[in-house]
Amino acid sequence: MHRGSEVDDFLPEVQFVARGRSLRILQSTEGDQISDYLISHPDFLERYIMEEVEVEQLERWIIRKSQRLKKKPETASRNGRKTSLSRWKFCVHADKRQMLQDLTHSLQLRPTKDHVLWELANCICSAVSADGFRLYMMDKEDPQNLALLLGMDCKNENGEPKLQKIKSGVSVPSYVAKTLEPIRLSRGDIDPRFPDGIPNEEEFTSEDIMKKEKEVEIYLNNYRKLENENESIENQPENEETEREASNNENQLEDQTEIDNLQENYNERREVETREKRKPGRPRFLYTGKKGRPKKLYVQACEEEITEKEGSRTNEITEEDPKTIKEAFLRQESEEWREAMKNEFNSLKKNKTWEIVDRPSDRKVIGCKWVLKTKFNSDGTIARRKARLVAKGYAQLPGIDFQETFAPVSRLCSVRLIMAIAAQYNLIVHQLDFVTAYLNGDIDEEIYMELPEGMNEIGEEVVFQNKVCLLKKALYGLKQSGRQWYKKLDENLQKLNLKPLSTDKCIYMRKTRRGNEENMVLIAVYVDDIIIASNSMEEINNLKENLAKIFQMKDMGQIKYCLGIEFNVKKNKVTMSQKKYVDDLLKRFGMENSKEVSTPMDPNVKLSKEMCPKTEKEKEEMTRCPYQNLIGSLMYLSVSTRPDISYAGDIAHVLCQALMQPDGQLAAVLELWRRECEGPFYEEDEEIASSYLVWGGIALHYAHLYLNMNKQKKLNDFLLAVVKSIFQDMVSMDMLVMKIMNFAQRLVDADRASLFLVDNKSKELYATIFDVGVEKNPDECSNGSGDNEEFVKVDTSKEIRFPLGTGIAGQVAMTGEVLNIKDAYSDSRFNRTVDQLTGYRTNTILCMPIFIRGFVIGVVQMVNKHSGLFTSEDEEAFEMFAVYCGLALHHAKLYDKIRKSEQKYRVALEVLSYHNSCTEEEYHVALDEGIPSNLIGVDDYYFNPFAIEDFHKSMYAMYMFIDLFGLGRFDKNCLMKFSLTIKKNYRRVPYHNWTHGFSVANSMYSLIKHSGNVFRPNECLALYIGALCHDLDHRGKNNKFMLDTESPLAAIYSTSTMEHHHFNQTVTILQQEGHNIFAKLSSAEYKQVLSLLKHCILATDLALFFPNRAKLSQLVQDKSFSWSNPEHRLLLQAISMTGSDLSASAKPWDIQVETVKVIFEEFYEQGDAERSSGRMPIPMMDRNQPDQQAASQVGFLTGICVPCYTLLYTLIPETKPLLDMCQKNLERWRKIDDEIKEKQKRN
Repeated sequence: MHRGSEVDDFLPEVQFVARGRSLRILQSTEGDQISDYLISHPDFLERYIMEEVEVEQLERWIIRKSQRLKKKPETASRNGRKTSLSRWKFCVHADKRQMLQDLTHSLQLRPTKDHVLWELANCICSAVSADGFRLYMMDKEDPQNLALLLGMDCKNENGEPKLQKIKSGVSVPSYVAKTLEPIRLSRGDIDPRFPDGIPNEEEFTSEDIMKKEKEVEIYLNNYRKLENENESIENQPENEETEREASNNENQLEDQTEIDNLQENYNERREVETREKRKPGRPRFLYTGKKGRPKKLYVQACEEEITEKEGSRTNEITEEDPKTIKEAFLRQESEEWREAMKNEFNSLKKNKTWEIVDRPSDRKVIGCKWVLKTKFNSDGTIARRKARLVAKGYAQLPGIDFQETFAPVSRLCSVRLIMAIAAQYNLIVHQLDFVTAYLNGDIDEEIYMELPEGMNEIGEEVVFQNKVCLLKKALYGLKQSGRQWYKKLDENLQKLNLKPLSTDKCIYMRKTRRGNEENMVLIAVYVDDIIIASNSMEEINNLKENLAKIFQMKDMGQIKYCLGIEFNVKKNKVTMSQKKYVDDLLKRFGMENSKEVSTPMDPNVKLSKEMCPKTEKEKEEMTRCPYQNLIGSLMYLSVSTRPDISYAGDIAHVLCQALMQPDGQLAAVLELWRRECEGPFYEEDEEIASSYLVWGGIALHYAHLYLNMNKQKKLNDFLLAVVKSIFQDMVSMDMLVMKIMNFAQRLVDADRASLFLVDNKSKELYATIFDVGVEKNPDECSNGSGDNEEFVKVDTSKEIRFPLGTGIAGQVAMTGEVLNIKDAYSDSRFNRTVDQLTGYRTNTILCMPIFIRGFVIGVVQMVNKHSGLFTSEDEEAFEMFAVYCGLALHHAKLYDKIRKSEQKYRVALEVLSYHNSCTEEEYHVALDEGIPSNLIGVDDYYFNPFAIEDFHKSMYAMYMFIDLFGLGRFDKNCLMKFSLTIKKNYRRVPYHNWTHGFSVANSMYSLIKHSGNVFRPNECLALYIGALCHDLDHRGKNNKFMLDTESPLAAIYSTSTMEHHHFNQTVTILQQEGHNIFAKLSSAEYKQVLSLLKHCILATDLALFFPNRAKLSQLVQDKSFSWSNPEHRLLLQAISMTGSDLSASAKPWDIQVETVKVIFEEFYEQGDAERSSGRMPIPMMDRNQPDQQAASQVGFLTGICVPCYTLLYTLIPETKPLLDMCQKNLERWRKIDDEIKEKQKRN
């Protein structure tokens, strides 16, 4: 039975309400009676818990119950399962679901290990209401010690999480890292494991924190390293993102007016009446008798309590500045305000800020207003009245751009760093104030503004009607003013050789040397205030003089008060104080008499930007609440000089737990802490943290998978870039070697890269290009492209050679094994010759062989990794890269061979072009003889080509061309050279020679002449030239022979081998100088004629005749042939080319017999070639079977010629003579064949 101790938490009294009556159980009641009553009346207990007990307290009870059950033997529940709190965790943590969902979404976007750990720690910290946490990871350099993770966005130069070595104050986390046991500890607890207890914050120190001077020197060295880097960095923030980064980091104010308020607005002070009760901000602790931390009630000051006490202070100005110029002109100091406005207006006129023009009808005109401020001295007296004209350039909306600022501001941490450097090196620090800074920027856009109000009041006579200001210079209030001011300031500072740093674009640095003395100048820009630090007063004066020539400014001398901060610069000491700012802040919010307390903040409330006021009513209510202004002021104070106000009290309680990876390895140690004002950690806090760590293990596993996938993706992208760069721009072996070294160097972050190739003849390694550094590609830098690809700077003055087996590279070339050398000079295999030749010091080496077909063709050697040693991951990535290098080198050699072959081909083509062209003698003879003007009988289908000499065939060919097409679109001289060169490019073979080409052209000429307008002009042109050139450079062998003998032509053209070659030869002749007969055709006509010409020449392949005839016969049979259908016309052209090519079969018998003789002579020559190569020729090509000629001719005429001419006659009746003569010749060949067969029978 449970004793009354569980009910003691309800004391001093517990009230149950049931069935309309009350039952009061007083503290004096014995525990057993209470327990018995609750057991017998569980509904009373349930009703009380549901109505009175807080959820947080109920959670703690259940966790304690679960912790006690864990210590008991495991028992099964009624359904047979073991007791589990998984359902409770699911229900009780329902309010944490959204937190986990947000966290999951965040990790999905950036699932890196440090991000997972940091977000998980942040989530656990919020869940257990801790005041903060520290996250420790194992130090890679010293695995026995822990290192502090500085933040999820903090990366070192290698892109890894930035860790801070801890010197003291980590006894509890170190114990947890060794034992993996969770620890809860409070200040004052006596634990022998931790005799020192919980360290104070000042005892928790790192190496750099303990050595401030070293820290400053490190920062200064970083600045020196960045000096060269900044030369390639853009000098100005061109987009709003950069401006936001430069401004929002320190939560700065929106424009210069508010910045001035930070420095000098001591007039806006408020006060809260002294109250007899507890002061605002001081919590009252409410003890309820329950376990856990006491509740805190805060007494808050309402808006009504913050009132103005006129006359309550002496010698202080409490009067507010006028809001409008009308209000200013009604005051006693109205003349001072008029003078201030006049000075501002004169400054604007002097600067030529605008031109007064007519009001445009199609452009928007923005408004303007006067901002009036009283400036005070440090003792509270009035310094001057200041008026500033501000344009109403844009309106900022809450939730959209309300927090954006548009001004060049340096980070306050950068300002503090400059002060630390000034103290370390005893620098002189001065301050400049630019007058009307924003008015110095030029405006590129057309911006129209209303004329300023009150011009006549200050003595400026202006006609306001339909007049506006066309702005020429930037003006306060315009969104682009800050950018334009920075642009002009940056331009002039860089002219003075002051370069912005990459870490903060508003910090500039310059170093000069005079003799042995080195002078340094550091500048911080904060809108129109500039802080100058230098070790030379001469440098400061020169800088001031140069800036004064360009800008109107005030020399404030040595820095004393700037940005609301008081500076006191002494020798090797700089103090920064905001005492005046703090005093003013306390008085402004009426808290100067309050006692010191912790910041009244509820850690369980999650704040977000979505909670800011949206509606007009909410905005109005917010203006009456001083909390927002107070927090903004405190934030500026915390980022300036008082970061300690973000915390309250010292660390008093810690909860330390190990964060484990899914593989059981320690990932990190989480230390949660609470301050003195909070209660200790309980076992329920430990249980809640453990429940979150279950999800954390899954997240870490996912992060591990993502990391591996991301690494692989980066490697793949890198290798793809390698392939693209190497294979797309293959120029020479030297260029390839440079690219390989460049990519290899970037892959493993090495300082030097070398590529040695193997010379198998001399058994040596050699390198004509040796890496001596990396520099930007000058072409890329000059043309302003964004790639900025790095190229290896090489020394090609001499070739480096050494025998195989010598040195690290030689050893790798001999063995083919990868070598990763940690210390080169301690390795006996290291050859110092290369270092001696180049003057370079080698420390670490990663050397990889390059294989092709199992042989080492080269060695890539990486030297001196920038960060530490070469790792196994470097070896794996480099090994894959070496495969690509091998392919690239092999490809380069093949490319070099192809390039040389191409050059040889070009030379051969040039020689052949010379010898294959007609000679000048032939050309001049043709010119002298002239083209015949009239030839009788040449258009006869039965014209005898054998009766004409070869030279005159060319003249006849020109005559037929001119007769068909004239010379209106063609050049006579080109036509003559073309015809003579065509004659010369027909080989002297028995049949497929110039006579055959001329005969086919003559048949096509006759067909075109007799068929009327069947074919269009360009079709006729393609048909005639195709017939003339259809067998150019024929070798006397058919396509099958070319394929069987694996001729080079067959390798180039897989189908219609010879026909493709004939067409390409035709195009080659057309491309020769003075031979292009189509030169006067339009581009469209030229393409059309060449396309038709190719179609016509390819159609002479008898393998294509059969499908062409089948298609065209079907169209004729179906009566669907159409003269307007392009495809139908192409089929007819193909059949016409075949008919012309076979025209010898339709010539008179004497010509037919003569042609058959030369045909079979060519067939026999091919048969002889086949027999010499060991293959048996077909009977038609067998010289030993001459009696097969007649039978072959019968088969040829029956199967090909007669069907061709029959189909042609159907569509072009004028071709009937070809069909008639073909049929007559067929009859005679049949008789001869019959006679031969009869004779064979008799024998």
